[in-house]
Amino acid sequence: MKEINLLKEIVNRTNGFGCTTFALKDDNQIVFGRNFDFMIDYGHIVVNKRNVSKTALVPPSEKQLKWTSKVGSITFNQAGREFPYGGINESGLVIEQLWFDCTQYPKSDSRYGISVLQWIQYQLDVSENINDVIKSDLTVRIIDDSGAALHFFLTDKNGDSACIEFIESEMKVTKGKTLNVSVLTNNAYSKSIEHLDNPKKEESNQNIFTGSSLQRFEQAAKLVNQYSQANSLDIIEYSFKILDKVKQPNFTQWSIVYDISNLEIHFKTKSNSKVLKIQMKSLDFSSATPCMILDLATSKNSVNFEKYSIDKNFDLINQVFDSLDMLKDIPKEMRAYSANYPNTTTFNDEKEKSR
Repeated sequence: MKEINLLKEIVNRTNGFGCTTFALKDDNQIVFGRNFDFMIDYGHIVVNKRNVSKTALVPPSEKQLKWTSKVGSITFNQAGREFPYGGINESGLVIEQLWFDCTQYPKSDSRYGISVLQWIQYQLDVSENINDVIKSDLTVRIIDDSGAALHFFLTDKNGDSACIEFIESEMKVTKGKTLNVSVLTNNAYSKSIEHLDNPKKEESNQNIFTGSSLQRFEQAAKLVNQYSQANSLDIIEYSFKILDKVKQPNFTQWSIVYDISNLEIHFKTKSNSKVLKIQMKSLDFSSATPCMILDLATSKNSVNFEKYSIDKNFDLINQVFDSLDMLKDIPKEMRAYSANYPNTTTFNDEKEKSR
């Protein structure tokens, strides 16, 4: 069956979306901040379970990757369950994607192929740290026709951060001593660092979401470097200060701070400025219980997870597409294809009776 990639349709018709990410740490905590810049803030926060067997949704020409989730995760999704924009797993690994025009994914080869958003879920399912993600490049590659030109910023429980980009069809990793500052926006990391030393104007051909990329990188880098434990704000409050400083009026939809050390997620949305908190330790990631979701459109004052269903998944996808004039004409059959994908996954716990 022909693969249907909803993100590809979103990107082709909206010309991408921008973001800002950074990592910050002190003697007690490691945190990761992220602004998601787009036109709508609808979405689901999904509790992804351990011990679930999955098969990559790829064209018939690709070798189908099969895996079983080793750890649970929390993800932020607009294109439906199993196709997240980013998240954190129980091991304390955070992965977030950002638009990057210069992306060139690998050409077809002997490795297993996987689409770009499912690659994020795969890494959160099986990886404990950044090195695990990097090693996976030996056997797994993002398929060339994923549609979305993205690069990635990662931080793990060890306090290590990395930028992963695909340039000239190969994975390029910037980490350790070569990661001068733990920030990433929508330009190549190397170009952003050059901008700090030699500030210049943004390129005129940037779209409305990514047009302030170098400016946001410079501002976030300055604030990250200025952080100290002597600051009157705690590290979570300071992280939201950074996100507020680099937000794009009318376009910043989600502001998220992952507290990696304590496995907590703090977040707010454009339509709900109240910061809410999720404590991962209070959630059940066992496959013996149903998958749970939190609807960002209805959870205004408290965190109320509800049981996942295909209907809720389909409703989210329809809500996203029907809210954007350039996406309204995408057929229901195309949307349903991705919405129904979670039904192909298998819970391995014998006590599990429902998804």
